[in-house]
Parts: sequence; C-alpha cells; structure tokens
Amino acid sequence: MTEFAVVGASVALPGVTDLAGLHDDLLAARVHIEGLSDADLAAARRAGVDVGHPRYVPVGTDLPEAGRFDAAFFDMTPAEAQWTDPQQRLLLTLTHRAIESAGAVVGGDGVGVYTTVSSSSYLDGRVSAADRPVLGSMDYRSLVGNDRDFAASRIAHRFGFTGPAITTSLSNFWRYSIASLQQKVTASGSSPLTWKIGAWTALATSEG
Repeated sequence: MTEFAVVGASVALPGVTDLAGLHDDLLAARVHIEGLSDADLAAARRAGVDVGHPRYVPVGTDLPEAGRFDAAFFDMTPAEAQWTDPQQRLLLTLTHRAIESAGAVVGGDGVGVYTTVSSSSYLDGRVSAADRPVLGSMDYRSLVGNDRDFAASRIAHRFGFTGPAITTSLSNFWRYSIASLQQKVTASGSSPLTWKIGAWTALATSEG
C-alpha cells in the first residue's frame, strides 16, 4: 500500500468556510440545512426534478462561497468565468487554499490532480435547450466550463501541474481513493507523484 500524508486541506460547506469551523460544527452536532421554499421547488420542477417522488427530500441550503470568484487571480476573462460552472470555480479556489495551508511550493511533474464533480445544472434556467452546446455546434467556453470531465485538467492547467489529471464520477468516488488511483497510475509506468491534489464537489445551481 502506498503511504501518503495529508499536509494541506481546505473546505467550503454550508455555514462553514474553514477547517476550524467544520471542527466546531462536528463537536456541536450543528447542521445548516432547511426546508426548500415554494420558489425552490418550482425551480426544481422546471429543471426536471420529480419533487413528488417518495425518495425526494425537499431540504437544502445556500453556499455563498460558490458565488464568489476572483477571475483575474486565476487568469480567466469575465466571460470565461461567467460560463464556468461554480463547481469548477470553487475547486480552483479551494485548491489554492489547500496549497497555501500546506505551506509549500507545489508544482511541476510530481503533482497529480484527482477530482469528483457532480453533474452540472448551471445552464438550467440560463440557456434554452435549443441554444445549449451540442457536438458539432458548441460554444467552447460552455463546453469546458460545464463538462465535469474538464475539472481536473482545468486545475492542472491553471496551477501548472503536469502529472496525471483524473476526474471520476460521484458513483466511482466511493470506489476509488486517492491512494488507489495513484497505484493505478504507477502501475501504468508513470513516475511516482510527490503531491496529490484531491478535490470533491457536489453543488446544484438554482436559476437566476
């Protein structure tokens, strides 16, 4: 088994913006969810969600952090940032914070990126189905900004990481750990990594 150490981390959760806040919430058994409003349920219906299904749980909460992004810091134009799913924008911000918390210079060939991103709902309510990008007729910014397969490679590109960049689906997230993914990379003949950036996000975007 490949040994590794967690030397840096960051978090953005409802009501929590740092690890200290998460620690306090866990000790106090504090949660930050509430019932969805009629407007929220109506928006979910328009997005195709079966809110009447017996297994649908009408609770949720806002994540203010998702709407805050310094595009210039990550060398993105305003238009590129606008068309990028907040999940990917949030991953960039949290990656930077995690590297800062590690107190080390991270970069180059020895850095691999492993991400898990939920399906994007960012275009729902913003772009009509007829105008959404499709193969053969797509807007590049919309494609890269909303396809979760680009999440890991976007982080690698922005931070100059040249190791493997792998995005897995949420269903595979529970099957693969960072360590097991690294073992697969090593078995393929790639060089062992000095740093592994692991990131996970699940965020539904409301209309507006």
